[in-house]
Amino acid sequence: YDRKAETVYHKVRRKIGGATVNIWRITDTEYRIYGKRNAGAVLYNDFGLTATHRLDEITVFESVTKEALENYDADILIIMVDSTEQAAKEWRALQISEQWQRLAAVRHEHVYEVGTEKLFEYSAWSHDRALSYFMRLFG
Repeated sequence: YDRKAETVYHKVRRKIGGATVNIWRITDTEYRIYGKRNAGAVLYNDFGLTATHRLDEITVFESVTKEALENYDADILIIMVDSTEQAAKEWRALQISEQWQRLAAVRHEHVYEVGTEKLFEYSAWSHDRALSYFMRLFG
């Protein structure tokens, strides 16, 4: 795992440099910002990427209002959308909002929608799968 992580780390760094990366999740009822566990483990711990929020203040995730999402803009946004009709509806509504259009990641076309299964688990197997996924996404 460590060798693979090192290889992917270098490929990701060459592609995105020192860009900030935030992970958002859209559920049926809330918006979440992720920290260093689960979704953020590989990006923030293994790759040492930087978020625009204090990672040490979020154990797994923090629920935020739709209006507060602008406070979590970054150079790159990774968006997880739950696989329900309501979450898809929330995601579509967000994408057509003025708020969404103001985000730097949106203006520079650095938004990546991923399924929750890609980043949600916290296990050795899921970390290895996330490495492969990020190599394809950013490699």
